[in-house]
Amino acid sequence: NDDSYWETDYELMLNLTDSASLASYITTKSDALEHHVNQTLTHAKTILDMFNAYSVHVRSLCTRGFESDAISLVLSVVRVLGEDFEDLNSLSSSTLNRLAKDELLSTRELLEATGKDQLLQFEIMTDVNKLWVMKLMSYVIMEMFRSRPLLMAVLSCKMIKLSIHYGVCE
Repeated sequence: NDDSYWETDYELMLNLTDSASLASYITTKSDALEHHVNQTLTHAKTILDMFNAYSVHVRSLCTRGFESDAISLVLSVVRVLGEDFEDLNSLSSSTLNRLAKDELLSTRELLEATGKDQLLQFEIMTDVNKLWVMKLMSYVIMEMFRSRPLLMAVLSCKMIKLSIHYGVCE
């Protein structure tokens, strides 16, 4: 029974299922990938232990053309990681248009207030949750460019704001 191995050899099982998920993604075996991701998500002790599974799952959804599902998954995970993102997929076109405009304007104001010299001297981001938020969002941003440019604008602004407040990613 796989469950007993999770209890006695947690780190090993986590590493094995993460590796199996990645191998399934690379070899385009989506059924196997879903199985391994579900194993990790079922047995992981923390949200951080789930990160690799979510990461592979999001990339797989994007690759298979399920951008909307990938975006929804990323937004739900980043909320768990502490970011207050609404479900951008469910917004009407006019609401999203207004939100994108507001985000672009507030980001421009923040950048102008921060100043070029200060921008060039930002520290490296060290908060693990924020780093993973940025990584997950980076997986879907290119998909948004092609299919949902207003979402891409909103997400890009949120990433810029995270960098200003928490430092830049390496």
